[in-house]
Amino acid sequence: MIGEVLAMAYDLARREAGIGKPPAVVLTRVVVDRDDPTLREPRKFIGPFMSEDEAASMASASAGM
Repeated sequence: MIGEVLAMAYDLARREAGIGKPPAVVLTRVVVDRDDPTLREPRKFIGPFMSEDEAASMASASAGM
């Protein structure tokens, strides 16, 4: 999801600047140690964060598409 957001932002900027090369997203995977103590209490979100109300609103809006 983060790669897609970055690619969309880059694509918009490059079109506005008249640059002809489109973006490419590279998907990678990482092996995470399940015993890593930092995973017990995560402190940062990955990707967009929204309240439960915002999520419900977005879900109902996209259901009609």
